[in-house]
Parts: sequence; C-alpha cells; structure tokens
Amino acid sequence: MPTIKDVAAEAGVTSTTVSRVLNNRGYISEETREKVYSAMEKLNYMPNEMARNLSRQKSDYIGVILPSVEHPYFSKVLHWLEHYVTKHNYKIMVCISENSREKELQYIDLLYSHRVLGIVVCSHIGETMEHLDSNCPLISFEREI
Repeated sequence: MPTIKDVAAEAGVTSTTVSRVLNNRGYISEETREKVYSAMEKLNYMPNEMARNLSRQKSDYIGVILPSVEHPYFSKVLHWLEHYVTKHNYKIMVCISENSREKELQYIDLLYSHRVLGIVVCSHIGETMEHLDSNCPLISFEREI
C-alpha cells in the first residue's frame, strides 16, 4: 500500500506538500496540486483515515447509536442523519445496540477511540448516559437522560 512518501517521490515534491494538498492547507499552486493528484491516482493512494485522526486528535465522524434500523422510525432517522452530515462533509459511524446496555457501553468506548466529533444516541438506559464523556457533544432523542 503506497504511503505519502511514495506519492511525494512520484510527484517530485515533499511529503509536507502532499499533506498540505490532502488537507487543503496553505497555498499550493494548481500545477503542484495536479502533480500530487496524478501521483495519487497512478499509485492508487488512499489516505489512512485512522492515522489522520490520530494526528488531528479528532475525526470527521459522528457516532450514531440506535436500538435498531429495522423499525421504520429509526430507519428514517438514520437516513436523515446520513443525508445531513454528508451534506456538511462529515461521515457517520452507525452502531446498533439492540437495547443492550453492554453493547451501548462498548459502542461508546469504540466511538471515543475513533475520536468522533459527537454522538447521536437513542437509549433508554440511564447508566449509558452517565458513561458519556462530558467533553463529547451529545444529542439524545426519544428517550430521557
């Protein structure tokens, strides 16, 4: 699997320049941008989301914990959320709890480990809410906190 260094070597630029192109930071000439994109395409380069999240200390993901997607209500909620977050250049990570406290707690830890920007949760289990980090934005719906 090619790395940023491989892309930089192919494009004839530094790895810092490749990073700036990927993150759309700082001034990069259109010619240099094209070189980097061409090298990425030639090498079939895919950015490593996990490494990117670690270096930025956050991700582009919003965590969603639902009891089910089989119920039409939750299916509609998921559809709306996916539409809204992608419109704003974010992604969602969906977790299905099946109304299990243990699963909800595991999913919360999983979402934190992926450095999600926030969590949308539908849980009726108060202890799950107490487990949430107060530094992570939370939207709770259809249940009491």
